[in-house]
Amino acid sequence: EFQIEKLQLVEAEKKKIRQDYEKKEKQVDIKKKIEYSMQLNASRIEVLQAQDDLVKSVMDSARKELLYQSRDHQSYKKLLRILIVQSLLRLKESAVILRCRKEDLELVESVLESARNEYAEKENVYPPEIMVDRHVYLP
Repeated sequence: EFQIEKLQLVEAEKKKIRQDYEKKEKQVDIKKKIEYSMQLNASRIEVLQAQDDLVKSVMDSARKELLYQSRDHQSYKKLLRILIVQSLLRLKESAVILRCRKEDLELVESVLESARNEYAEKENVYPPEIMVDRHVYLP
């Protein structure tokens, strides 16, 4: 009887030790998964930060290039015409209100008719009505 009880106690303790070991093993696995997830998130954040920095540098260089372009009236007129045609192609409207910088108003008006006709030719439609907003200007 003593041997049976002793054996039962030993088996119960072994079972308890196995359960504790399994519980600790699961905790270690969970910690590893959490650690891996944190490292993965950190690397994703680094990639996103690098992309953000790259986009900012591209935007800055584009701003500088646009400033440089706006000084050369011939190439700037061509750029404005192309941008107006692109926006008309994207909008596909028969009437549009156009906003521009105050200092670009004369250049925009000088290319407006050719941009309207180019759009109409590309889309095989009547030239749209384009009104330049003279109350609100872009910065």
